[in-house]
Amino acid sequence: MWILTLVTMMSGFPALAKTDTPAGTPPELIRPKTPIYPFEMRRAGIQGQVLVSFVVDTQGRVNIPYIVESSHPGFRDAAIRAVSKWIFRPGELNGRHVNTRMQVPIIFSIDGGGKNWGWRIERPRKFPDTIPPELHWEEAPRLRNYNPPVYPRAALVNGVEGRVEVGFLVGPTGYVLKAELIKSPSDELGEAAMAAVYSFEFEPARKDDQPCGALLNMRFDFKRSDRSDAQYTGEMIRLVKILEDEPEKLVSLGQLDRMPKPLQRKSPVTPPMIEFAEPVTVEVDFIISRRGIAELPQAQSGVDPTFAYAAIQAVSAWQFTPPEVDGEVVDAKAVVPIVFNPPSAL
Repeated sequence: MWILTLVTMMSGFPALAKTDTPAGTPPELIRPKTPIYPFEMRRAGIQGQVLVSFVVDTQGRVNIPYIVESSHPGFRDAAIRAVSKWIFRPGELNGRHVNTRMQVPIIFSIDGGGKNWGWRIERPRKFPDTIPPELHWEEAPRLRNYNPPVYPRAALVNGVEGRVEVGFLVGPTGYVLKAELIKSPSDELGEAAMAAVYSFEFEPARKDDQPCGALLNMRFDFKRSDRSDAQYTGEMIRLVKILEDEPEKLVSLGQLDRMPKPLQRKSPVTPPMIEFAEPVTVEVDFIISRRGIAELPQAQSGVDPTFAYAAIQAVSAWQFTPPEVDGEVVDAKAVVPIVFNPPSAL
């Protein structure tokens, strides 16, 4: 068994802003707040950028921030939290302070970049006899696309935490071909970790200067803290409390001023070892938060967990314009069908 190891330092910072008041004086940032690099992204060594839209009001405060686009959903909450605390000198038009819509890209970068960052996989001195010779790689695979597991809603509500360990086979194309749950404190955490693993992409391992397969293990800590490998945010805590204490605060899509516009949607990854002849539909309910983020997705009961958690993993990356009622941002409940088509139907 060998575990991926972190070797990186990181930072996040804003770039130049775009404003919609070209005829006046745009707002000036006077009190910035540097984003905190998300723990799960830092561990994986993932860099990225988030484009945040917001209104600077006449007092210089940030209002209605939401994500226009993001290179990775793992950066969204950190970007929003930082921008929400910024203070500006308000924009002016004809000598008066005015509300100003702005867009700011937040860049999450790794000091030094390029080499020697992220997860590093050490080659064992001797491969175990149980590993086939064709998997005795010489050059390690390198993590290219990492998606943290989604913290299952039921686990959050019930306070379930713990470490999950998954073993998996990375094929010569860099995709995960098969995964196996080694250890988990609960079925739901284990299924969430497995769904995340199947979404990974690697630069494949190499042997004799040719791509080859590799067997790896990875551990995921599910914690209700900011040191969780499954994202755990203040927005999630707020929405869980609403679900428990004031579910009537969540409005239906039919009550909104207009349907939220999808800004980013991601298709689910179907584990390659699953065989099925007919399409499988999974109903996923989730909350479109006041920030436009798809939060706390959960699948209907009675569905094969492999499909259910693959759908949840995909929906967690979705992004919308913020829901509004009478011009005020709200949290809205939504349900979508996710359809898995068998390979023969594609």
